Amino acid sequence: MNSKSPFPFDPFQDSLLGEKICFVWTSLHHSQKDLMDSLLSNTNQTAFYFTPNATKQTLMVSYPSKIREFLSKGEYQKIEEILLALAKGSLTENKLSALDITLELLEWLLTGFDVDEQIVIFFNSLFAQPQIIDLSFVEMVRAEYVKELRG
Repeated sequence: MNSKSPFPFDPFQDSLLGEKICFVWTSLHHSQKDLMDSLLSNTNQTAFYFTPNATKQTLMVSYPSKIREFLSKGEYQKIEEILLALAKGSLTENKLSALDITLELLEWLLTGFDVDEQIVIFFNSLFAQPQIIDLSFVEMVRAEYVKELRG
């Protein structure tokens, strides 16, 4: 049995996408604490931890192909369900929150696919802030993300 403690994951520091979501959020004069409280509440968590490497590798092999299939069929609700289940730790194959993987998959969707209206829904599944997280919010997050990558 492995007695190692899980390593804490701060979604607004340990994920580039999470960092940019938080940056845009606070630039709109909202508190980071409110954003974190929303995220914790909507995922039924008290804290987040990095997903162990073996689990992460397994999930990152299977979920992009599942998501691609749902994208090709326009089954966006199923993608939302996967992302939220990953964040909540309610997958059959993983009962621990994997918010780090959720954010990686959202980053992949944000940068690789033209599904901004769906990303608004996906973000709101996690943060439940529809009065703030709208299409322009997603566009600002993408712009900050691209700016960071270009240096």
